[in-house]
Amino acid sequence: MISINQIFFIAASLLALSVPCAHADTYYVTSVVGNTLNRVDHEKAPGTLTNSDKHQQIDTGSAIFDDKAIKVISAELKKYDGASNVIPFRLTNPSIFTEDVDFENSESLKLALQTMLKDFSYEPHAKLLVILPWRSKVLINREEMTMVKGLGVYLDLKQDVRRGRAQTFDERVAVFANMRIVLIDLDQATLLATRTFRRSRAHQLNEGDDLFKTPERLNVILLNLIQNGCAEMVPQLFKVN
Repeated sequence: MISINQIFFIAASLLALSVPCAHADTYYVTSVVGNTLNRVDHEKAPGTLTNSDKHQQIDTGSAIFDDKAIKVISAELKKYDGASNVIPFRLTNPSIFTEDVDFENSESLKLALQTMLKDFSYEPHAKLLVILPWRSKVLINREEMTMVKGLGVYLDLKQDVRRGRAQTFDERVAVFANMRIVLIDLDQATLLATRTFRRSRAHQLNEGDDLFKTPERLNVILLNLIQNGCAEMVPQLFKVN
């Protein structure tokens, strides 16, 4: 079970892998309240991601990734980088990625992205990585995205893996560097998180483990993403109220 607040913090963590390291006195850590975007099989353990036909969507709000988790991560950022100012914040319009978007309609998604761009357009170096719902049916190719100036492209990491290209993990992540917005679906984000988690070797990851099964495991993964990617910076993605 993963909520939209988890998704956006994972996005921020993944983006931290793609930008040049630079010391930052201020960190922005997102805690977004929104509907669950993936599906949960209640016949399995709570929080288990599944492709089963027996599923339903539920609203978790901030029950899993709550203010306590934000405080833990903020403390870690201060410890590892000595940041003097860690600011939790929320999206100005979190409903953009819950109620208002038909994820099977590329035009609806593009409109949502354009709306979100306005929230941080005053930050010329800001970037946004949008992780789509689990196994989303949205298909946005490079040609479609270039039609909407400034939005970037859809990055298909799994395609590179299937074709057996001789790309390292770092080379794949480096693709993010020159993009304003990157679209990536949740199973690909899980692939990135898994590879980074294993590379850190700080904790044992068993085959078939659910990365997002518990808040504790999620926190460990997010912290490893930051520490192993670029410990000095968390991207300033969205407008702070």
